Amino acid sequence: MKRIALYFGSFNPFHYGHRAVAEGISASGLVDELWFVLSPKSPFKEENVLSDPYRRLHELEESLAQSNGFNWRICDIEFHLPSPLYTWNTLEALCTSHPDCEFSIAMGADNLLSLERWYRGRDIMSAYRLIVYPRPGSDIGKFFRYASGPDGRPLARKHQDALESEYSFKELVILADAPQNDISSTKIREHNCSQ
Repeated sequence: MKRIALYFGSFNPFHYGHRAVAEGISASGLVDELWFVLSPKSPFKEENVLSDPYRRLHELEESLAQSNGFNWRICDIEFHLPSPLYTWNTLEALCTSHPDCEFSIAMGADNLLSLERWYRGRDIMSAYRLIVYPRPGSDIGKFFRYASGPDGRPLARKHQDALESEYSFKELVILADAPQNDISSTKIREHNCSQ
């Protein structure tokens, strides 16, 4: 069974922070391929913030022309699914159309912190392996009791605070030693608007 990491995003725009996450996850040896799942619309973002989805798709294709030897591909499945676009529904569609693949979800630590608020977020946690790349300012210490590193060994607890609620993960892998950067698409858009 082919191991695929799905990296969801609006990529508005795609930047070196996205590339760093993709490279770190691809280099971990945890997956055979990484698919960039471009979301034409996000339930969490206002539509006027997003540039044209086909333009973003074209820009992503250009940005990924140099994959540094990694096995990457772009997945446009969400262009063909009904709204609203929820990750759970996309995962269901991908599992149906690719039964020979085992899917994981690649994400930055900031997304792990908001995962409970996603449509069927707890179901995603318990049904799919999550591969999490650290981000500055994202305190994911509360998840460390559930997490392993890329070698499969449990991560040391960084925080001793008690959890108010328990989590149920299929598998949570945190790339704890990966280099971090604090660039975001929002910062890039704000910088471009101010010029």
